[in-house]
Amino acid sequence: MKIFNRIFAASVAAIAALTACTTEEYVPATPPTGAQVYISADNPSTITLSRQSESFSLSVLRVDDSADASYVVEVTDTNNVFFSQDVTDVEISFAKGEKESKLVIAVNQDNLVDGESYALDFRIRDEKATTAYGLSAFSMLAVLPEPYVLLGTATLHEDLLTTFFSDVETGKAWECEVYENANVPGMLYFKNAFTSEYPYNEPGDYVTTDKYFMVNVKNPDKVYIPYQGLGMDWGYGEFGVVSLISAYFEGAPDNWGTLKDGVITFPQKGILIQMADYNDGGFYTSNGSGAFVIHLPGAILTDYSVEASYSGMFVDPEGNAEPVIDIAAGDDVAAVNYLIISQDQDVYAALEGIVAEADSVQTVEIVDNAARIQPALEPGLYYMVYCPVDAEGGLQADDADVLDFYFPGASAEKPEVEATLQALDIDKVFPEDILTANGMTNYNSFAYVISGKDIKSVRMYLNKTSVIEGGAADGLTPEMICAEYGKDNTTAVSAIEANGYYANAYIKLSAETSYTMIVNVENVYGSTACLTATYVTAAMPYSGELVIGDYGDFTLTYAGSENQFIVNNLLLENGSTFRAVYDPSALTLTLDGVEVGYESEGSVFGSLYGYANSEKTQAYAYLVYSAENLNKENADGTDPLVFNVDPASHQVSSYASAVLVGIFSMSDGSFLGAAVQKQIGTTVSLAATSSRKAASCFRLEGIKPADIARPEVSLKAASKAFSKKSLKSSAEKAF
Repeated sequence: MKIFNRIFAASVAAIAALTACTTEEYVPATPPTGAQVYISADNPSTITLSRQSESFSLSVLRVDDSADASYVVEVTDTNNVFFSQDVTDVEISFAKGEKESKLVIAVNQDNLVDGESYALDFRIRDEKATTAYGLSAFSMLAVLPEPYVLLGTATLHEDLLTTFFSDVETGKAWECEVYENANVPGMLYFKNAFTSEYPYNEPGDYVTTDKYFMVNVKNPDKVYIPYQGLGMDWGYGEFGVVSLISAYFEGAPDNWGTLKDGVITFPQKGILIQMADYNDGGFYTSNGSGAFVIHLPGAILTDYSVEASYSGMFVDPEGNAEPVIDIAAGDDVAAVNYLIISQDQDVYAALEGIVAEADSVQTVEIVDNAARIQPALEPGLYYMVYCPVDAEGGLQADDADVLDFYFPGASAEKPEVEATLQALDIDKVFPEDILTANGMTNYNSFAYVISGKDIKSVRMYLNKTSVIEGGAADGLTPEMICAEYGKDNTTAVSAIEANGYYANAYIKLSAETSYTMIVNVENVYGSTACLTATYVTAAMPYSGELVIGDYGDFTLTYAGSENQFIVNNLLLENGSTFRAVYDPSALTLTLDGVEVGYESEGSVFGSLYGYANSEKTQAYAYLVYSAENLNKENADGTDPLVFNVDPASHQVSSYASAVLVGIFSMSDGSFLGAAVQKQIGTTVSLAATSSRKAASCFRLEGIKPADIARPEVSLKAASKAFSKKSLKSSAEKAF
């Protein structure tokens, strides 16, 4: 409102000045005379032609209609589409009493090309016959659109933007019109698929003109997406997508999609996506779940999915035990054919037996999308190879699958997991040449070895010990943390099966920092175990003037190059690792909000950083304000965090920026309070013990009522951070 008032006041002042300085007498303009011929302003600037168009016209008007008259209109047609010369004089005639006449332009269809636009310029030749109050010249475009044929309504299922944004639901369905160009059969155009029809877009996120998403289906076995922009931008530049095929990327595998029964599918990670302003427009793999599917109009949608699971065993009163296997099936599955074999037999041979309908194949009928079997088996390890059958008795081999399970029998117990985890100095596991090539040292890396027997799955997670301990205080066990946030490692399973162990390393870690590794292991018998190991990285060699150590509100460590440092656990024991730059001339230490290892994501200041409670109903953000922006209404908490450095001791001495840890509701983004708050001038000093709050990415204790003067600033920051447009923490970069 203040800005508006200033503009309003300035405008009033300017008007007042003009009126005060005006002394000349008003002189009316000379009335026009003559025919006063002019080109109507109502003529369209663009004419859309068709293959049936024989002509179109330009409306010309006059004021004096007292007599018959003709006038020359100069037409410029540089493409010689409608006239044989670049410039042609065309006569237009008016009958007495007629104020409007039409200049008719014939259309020669042989000169037109689908999709092209043709410029025409018109000018009334006799300037004495024109008027200053009407158009004597006019420009027009004649357009022949591509001959698009509407095929109907298509349904798309999302798995593209899921690469970057966690709030985009994998498999989310939406509809749009789909067209085919009659001149280019096999090229499909999905109208506004990723603009106005896309379910996650908001006004301002996309172009308002029609935008077509293209898919090439000329060869149903080699469907691909040509490189194209999607016409939408969520603040990181326009999205672009392309199929990962050798035609676009030399040496790449040809990840062709397929068109079958009106359904287009693409391989997992066979599509690349980019955002023009994110990480230099680098490409990232998308369609990670293979869920980007397009159902064309009239597609017969079938569901032959089937999943078998070992549910335990049934023991009768006599003590006889049978395994219980439950089967869940899609709507179009009438039965399931299966074979159960011991794990020392060939799975592929069993599948071939099912396809060949061998005598040993068993069948179970599906009722209400489910079935249960209880085969008579001796205790042991088994494979169940199964394949869905449709209502006509046809096998759907593409949906066949394998279940491996252990049946212990009534009296037997499942063997416990045999596995160990070790965290070791990096130089005790890897040779010097590998250490040098990868920049691995005992202050930025550590090695680990997982050993075991009969291991079926390995899931791994690493974080700072302070984060793990913070989660434990909130009731989250290491096993729970690994299950929720860890990643499966199939390479480790294969290595343990072949060699009895798997060795690797974590690199680019912070010096003088305790890390905890968690590994959830399951053996082939269904037993599980959670393994943990803790490693403390060594201190980095340092001889600089800035004093490093624990400053109570954070820990300052050396980053390994001149004036480059790392601030750990800023205000909270949450495992944060912000990069910091020391300026010895200005005696300042500056954090730009970028975390080590997440440089491509930019500053996290002003955006939601982590969950504030184990229920994930609240989240917190670092909000930073410079002295200049502290009292500005549009401040959003994204300023760099600056500390003063004492010139005598070269210790960090005080805050030169204001910072608070704001708590927000995950349901509506509302501001709930400040957990920590530091004003400009707040002192900092080396501390014997940390004064940071016990916290982690899973929790925050002691949320206080809001005590800041301007909570609306935090609300603005929350609105920015709470948006679906906040990037995920990681994505798989392809190029």
